[in-house]
Amino acid sequence: MIYATAVKMQSGRAYSHDVLAIDSIQLKYSNGDISWSKKEDIYNHLLIYPKSIKVNISPYPDLIPEHDGFTKYVKSQPDRTGDDKLLSLQGGPNNR
Repeated sequence: MIYATAVKMQSGRAYSHDVLAIDSIQLKYSNGDISWSKKEDIYNHLLIYPKSIKVNISPYPDLIPEHDGFTKYVKSQPDRTGDDKLLSLQGGPNNR
């Protein structure tokens, strides 16, 4: 399993609560490797391997590929709160 462990927001959008403002996501692999990937690359990965990446915050929702016109991005599977857990990871606006 791969876990999203942190996010980098786009320049000038550090406090945005919009997942479109995420620039890249830190991924931790089951072998312990850690790397940063652009949201567009993660989007493409999830089209081929759905449900292969989870957010590393309970309840560990899956990442879902989305697009808004020409913009490819990812978001987490909604939970009962309606908050996107990606924005609560280190570097996100809900974790500052």
